[in-house]
Amino acid sequence: MKKLKDLLKESKAWERNYGEKLPTLDSVQKKYQKKLNEETYKGVFKYSKNDPYVAKHSFSDILDGDAGYNESADNYGWNDDKNWSKAVEEYHKEMFKIVDEYIKTQKKAGDFYKTQEKIFKKWRKTDGSKWGS
Repeated sequence: MKKLKDLLKESKAWERNYGEKLPTLDSVQKKYQKKLNEETYKGVFKYSKNDPYVAKHSFSDILDGDAGYNESADNYGWNDDKNWSKAVEEYHKEMFKIVDEYIKTQKKAGDFYKTQEKIFKKWRKTDGSKWGS
């Protein structure tokens, strides 16, 4: 079991420049939320700006498919890292478009019971039956 003294030494809260205020709960929460937002897209899709392999796995998990990223072929052998970074950025943007559609479709599927009710209500009325109304 760790001692309080050891925990305080590990804490980053005490590492600050002269004159800086101690972090507040609100500031720590905002920083944590910002970090979460950087690591997930709309709370559904995990990705890392520096590691497209994370996005591939997340894509495979939510869509039950393959993103086509091959680490050994796509990650190595670049003459300029800036070009690789731009390729990864564009890769993520294209994935985000698909994830946006996935989220929209998921919402539509969740609300589909409303459409079903309208359809069956309309045809019950045409049929003249009362059962299930």
